[in-house]
Amino acid sequence: MDSLATTLIIDIDASFTPLISTYRGSNCDLLQINTPQNPCFQGNSATISASVDQTVWIKVEALNGINLGDF
Repeated sequence: MDSLATTLIIDIDASFTPLISTYRGSNCDLLQINTPQNPCFQGNSATISASVDQTVWIKVEALNGINLGDF
């Protein structure tokens, strides 16, 4: 995120219902899940709050356990 960011909008265009989880942290070993009202959002679009110069990691899975391969 840049120095002006206040929100991050995630839009997924897919043939499945996505399960979106977002994490914060400087690297994969130090990730912490974001804790909005629903940390694992079910749907095609999610909006999360953002902070200045923050890194956000996004995990997308299929709600019904569909194998996404190299999605």
